[in-house]
Amino acid sequence: KFMGREILFGSSTYGISSDTGMTFRKFLSPWEEADCVGKDVNPNGDNASNTLGMCLMRYADVLLMKAEALIWTKGEGDAEAKQLLNRIRKRARLEENSTATKAELKNQRRCELAFEFMPSRHLDMVRWGDAQEVYAEPTRRVNSHWDSATQTVVIDEPSNYDQGRTFDPVINQVFPIPVTAFNGTVNLKQNIGY
Repeated sequence: KFMGREILFGSSTYGISSDTGMTFRKFLSPWEEADCVGKDVNPNGDNASNTLGMCLMRYADVLLMKAEALIWTKGEGDAEAKQLLNRIRKRARLEENSTATKAELKNQRRCELAFEFMPSRHLDMVRWGDAQEVYAEPTRRVNSHWDSATQTVVIDEPSNYDQGRTFDPVINQVFPIPVTAFNGTVNLKQNIGY
């Protein structure tokens, strides 16, 4: 059920909207067209198709940013960082037993902000210096196919692995400078690798 109504996610008049026929409930909103009845579900929460608005920044992210700054500047176990992390844990109905370590903070950001576009896990890993190691690990992939007889998405055995991705700190540590920034500038140089 979604907002009290039975809604099938995975297929709509526009085709299959999920490789697995499943979705996450974060920021889901009814798909709104002419009748705005909400027969389909839009998983991306963009303003073009709903009136709920898009979440740009969550308060939990602000608390996590402050806790991160405290842990990195004042050291692990900082009392204020513990309080901030425990506020997030309390809201999530978890035990308030934070130790305010770097490892705990990294895990808390990974769990609290999972499946959200911004803030980006990639940017977290780059900032912490973990991207090269994490991206080198192979990832498990879910394959699926459309069964026209049953009109459903069938999830195949998840036995495929994608090889580790390459992260080159010399190139991937920064983004490319937009081409428009070079207009009327002679001394600006593009970042290495772009």
